[in-house]
Amino acid sequence: MLDPSYFSKVSTFIEKEFHPLRFFSSFTASLIGATLSIIWAVSCSHLIFAGSLSPYISIGIALILISNIVTALFIASRTSLPGIIPSIQEPPVAILSVIASTIMAQSSIDNIETTFLTLIVIIIVTGILSGIVFLPSFFFV
Repeated sequence: MLDPSYFSKVSTFIEKEFHPLRFFSSFTASLIGATLSIIWAVSCSHLIFAGSLSPYISIGIALILISNIVTALFIASRTSLPGIIPSIQEPPVAILSVIASTIMAQSSIDNIETTFLTLIVIIIVTGILSGIVFLPSFFFV
C-alpha cells in the first residue's frame, strides 16, 4: 500500500519540474538534443549506406533513429543519474561502414537487395548481441 505522503512528494516534484522557467529551459535543451541526434543519425546512415546502397538511405536513417529512440528510452528508464543523454557512438558506425563496403565489394551489382538485407541482418544481430553483453551493466548503475 502506498504511503499517503507519497502523493504529496509526487505533487511537489511535478510542481517543481513543470515550473515555467525550468520547463522552458528543459524543453529547449531537449529540442537541441533531438536536432543533434537527427543530424548525427543522418550522417551515420550516409556512412553505412554509401555507394550502391544509397537508394536505401531513408531506411537506414529510420533504422538508426528508431534504435536511438529505443536506446534513449531504455537508458532513461533504468538509470539513477538524471540528465543522461544517450546517443550513437562513432566506433560501431565506422565498423558497420567497413562491413558494408566489404559486403558491397564481394557481392554482385545485380543483387543489391540481398546485399542490403544482409547488412540489415548484420546490424540487427550485432545490436542484439551488444545489448545482451552490456545488459548486466544496467543493474549496477
